Amino acid sequence: MTDEPTRIFDALDALLERERLALLEGRLALLSDILAEKEGLIDRLSERPLEEDEMTVLRGKAERNQQLMDN
Repeated sequence: MTDEPTRIFDALDALLERERLALLEGRLALLSDILAEKEGLIDRLSERPLEEDEMTVLRGKAERNQQLMDN
């Protein structure tokens, strides 16, 4: 059985990829739903934090997406 932090990591990783695609394709209407889902997953992390290497991966993807939003 997969543990909770791994499920959260996988869900956040996939969500950040969906966010990236939405930004690249100009589908900005999707971003509010993505943000709500992201907030829920991040709230769950407060109870079961991820490993540092997992956080590094997610942080990199989040920063990449932020750069797309800023352009």
